[in-house]
Amino acid sequence: MFTQSSVSLITPSKFSSISEYSWLGLLLDDQAVEYLEEFSMFHERFCADERQPTPLLQAWADLMKLTFKYWDPLIANFIVTASLNFLNSNALEARDEFHTIERTKAGRSLAWFLREKDGVGEAYAWFTFPKALCPDISLFLEVVPDLSIWIGLTNDVLSFYKEEMVGETHNYIHNRGWYEDKDPEFVFAEIVDEITTKTQQMRLVLEGREPYLNLLNTHLLGYIAFHKLNSRYRLWEVGLGKDATDRTVLGP
Repeated sequence: MFTQSSVSLITPSKFSSISEYSWLGLLLDDQAVEYLEEFSMFHERFCADERQPTPLLQAWADLMKLTFKYWDPLIANFIVTASLNFLNSNALEARDEFHTIERTKAGRSLAWFLREKDGVGEAYAWFTFPKALCPDISLFLEVVPDLSIWIGLTNDVLSFYKEEMVGETHNYIHNRGWYEDKDPEFVFAEIVDEITTKTQQMRLVLEGREPYLNLLNTHLLGYIAFHKLNSRYRLWEVGLGKDATDRTVLGP
């Protein structure tokens, strides 16, 4: 999630932890349907300090415990909470009842509620400011809400093409469009404007504050680069990035 320019600002072990978190998140995102019971019981096992039944879930638990090494204890608590919400929202969306909801226009808040939970944006927002470099929480706290939203919305924009190509409509853009009676393309354009506004607002908050502003900028650029370099998002098909698929591993 971070660009090369930000690697010099964080330790290799911390960078590795964030990279592993990102990779595990992608893998777990696709496994809730197959391991619904294991996902649903994760919190209970985590609180009881019991081993998780699958290697991926155990690795997720181990990474959450590692956050206390690199971030302020209170911030680590927020990261763990967001990480737990991520798993729980995946389990929720894998349950049969979720797919039988009879939506009403009055329930429009559900669209962002689901996006905020399964997007784990808050965790990445806190990741931006490790305690060794950012000891004063008061200097960056104001940007955390907007950064959390920015991460979710940017992922929506950069995922939109690949999801449209396979007819995927269970996402925030389509959900918001249904509740607001707007075409997905119109919602997409609205979100791009919202991302631009939030970027400007966050930079204004951190103007003149270093290394906080530098950390923010490298995170924003790194987050976009992550999507451009990840073949999962197919962005090379629309002229962004390149196909980075390792053919030696996946074959032709």
